[in-house]
Amino acid sequence: MFGALSEAEPGDVIVAANDAFTRTAVLGDIAAGMMKNKGVAAFVTDGLARDKAGIVATGLPVFCAGIQPNSPAMHGPGIVGAPITLCDVTVTPGDIIVGDADGVVVVPLAQADTVLERLARVRAAEEKTIVLVRQGATMAAGAAKLIEGARIVERS
Repeated sequence: MFGALSEAEPGDVIVAANDAFTRTAVLGDIAAGMMKNKGVAAFVTDGLARDKAGIVATGLPVFCAGIQPNSPAMHGPGIVGAPITLCDVTVTPGDIIVGDADGVVVVPLAQADTVLERLARVRAAEEKTIVLVRQGATMAAGAAKLIEGARIVERS
């Protein structure tokens, strides 16, 4: 984590694979404050964090698997700038990372244009559906088609 911080540029998202290790935290509020001071945009890990209130106070978005009171270990090994895997998602340097209160999405840089095109179509479809819900809809059209074509077998 400190190796990545030493090489980070303003606007970078630091993504740290921890193999879902849960006996210690990956970072705490002090490291989060250092990242914020350096201009890091966010920190993402499959590990844990500590000092939640302090991290929130720094304003740095942190996405982690949970909270753990044990301090991070400050010794290696570690590699900076290599592709990693968090859960089943591969993250390569330069990928686009987008996070919000619901979680994190990784967009491979080579697929960014395709993803943006698809996102525009999804947003347009959702807007139409939102209007229908506000008008009283109780079922999405696609779900209704699935139900209409469903074969229901009664069990005795």
